[in-house]
Amino acid sequence: MVRTLKGCSVFDLLDALYIGAYAPTLADALKNLKSNTFHQTAFGTIALDGVNGPKPDGISGYTDTGYNPTTSGGQLDALDLTMGAWLLTEGQSAGYDMGCGSLASLRAQARSATDTRNARACNSTAITAASTTALGEIGVRRTGNVGSFIRDGSGANTTNLTVPAGEISPNGNLTFHKNSTAFASRAHAIEFFGAYQPSDMYGVGHRARARFMVELGLV
Repeated sequence: MVRTLKGCSVFDLLDALYIGAYAPTLADALKNLKSNTFHQTAFGTIALDGVNGPKPDGISGYTDTGYNPTTSGGQLDALDLTMGAWLLTEGQSAGYDMGCGSLASLRAQARSATDTRNARACNSTAITAASTTALGEIGVRRTGNVGSFIRDGSGANTTNLTVPAGEISPNGNLTFHKNSTAFASRAHAIEFFGAYQPSDMYGVGHRARARFMVELGLV
């Protein structure tokens, strides 16, 4: 997977890549494979869910990357970002699978078994749903003042989100399994974040991650 991501130049755009699937320990699952920085720190109740990767309790468990879009000096920032996670278990509707800053800034969560469009690409109006039982890769990306949801290799919404500038909080770290006080309880097999990836590049990267998951027998 890493060789493919390097071959299509996706790897260069990443600030972090975490592989939770089949990790021997939680510490291994939280290690950044892109560079020796932004390793995640676990808080609350979170543990490996067998081969599926880190899974918190939906009450207090989450991980913090230590990455602040304003101060950390990486490629991801408020106007240039791609982030995602491959979900392998279902979870409650209240929690966010990734986020940065307050609930009004950047966040993303699964929406349903067939539609995971619930996210806020720094958008002023959230898309809501009653259930969050989606599996697969979800995320969000933003370039300039336009953001879109991503779902299994493509944009999940038919119209790109129009997003106000500067809505992302400059004072928050990027976290997985929660945003602010909204905790999620889904296992993450893969997590990543970095600079904006155009649709063709993101699609190739997704296929590389999908092949990796197939080879592991997880999809």
